[in-house]
Amino acid sequence: MRVYRDRWYAVLTGDIVRSTALSESGGVSVGKLVRDAAARMKKMLDGSVEYEVSAFRGDGWQLFVPRAELSIRAALFMRAALLAARKDSPTHTRCAVGIGRITNRTGTSITEWSGPAFTMSGRALDRAASDERLTVACADPEIGETLNVLAQLIELGAGRWSSRQAQSLCGALGGLTQKEIALHQWKGRRTQQAVQQHLRSAGWGSIQRGLEYSEALIKQGSRLVITRNKGKTL
Repeated sequence: MRVYRDRWYAVLTGDIVRSTALSESGGVSVGKLVRDAAARMKKMLDGSVEYEVSAFRGDGWQLFVPRAELSIRAALFMRAALLAARKDSPTHTRCAVGIGRITNRTGTSITEWSGPAFTMSGRALDRAASDERLTVACADPEIGETLNVLAQLIELGAGRWSSRQAQSLCGALGGLTQKEIALHQWKGRRTQQAVQQHLRSAGWGSIQRGLEYSEALIKQGSRLVITRNKGKTL
């Protein structure tokens, strides 16, 4: 894909909570869990994943999101997919979103890339408290502050998601209807009414409204950057 020098992109940097206990509980590979979650998101959320997720430091992961407006949705999808992956022992992750430019692109691996989006994402995760699961930083400080407050409000409910709720949320975050979630996410093992209850208990209505607002806000900020710097590519 073509990467424009002054267009906003998003980088998600995360780590698995209590990864040592996770590995000891059943020899589960953190890298595989993260790659599977990213692959699932790529199938369901167009524009959310362009390059392979990068795993590092044993329990860390990083993901490039070409459509910056999808960044918070993508962060929530990764969280929900990891929670749903192991119903007997749900996997939790922290995630920091960085929204801004990519200034250096070398090769096809994002480990070789750099720029404000990468820097902001990494620093935001380093600064986050151990119990802070979702944080956002943006090239526009005012937009970033608004997005971060929104993320903290979403986090109030996300911290209580069950693995069943997370399974249904993956479908909702991917744009599926409740009927489609019951059919495709649950393979018919749950009714539409059960899915509706999952989403209601998970606070999907409020999350959906928050995502619509955040995505419009990021698009607005990104358009201003594109207008000022049209046509510059790496």
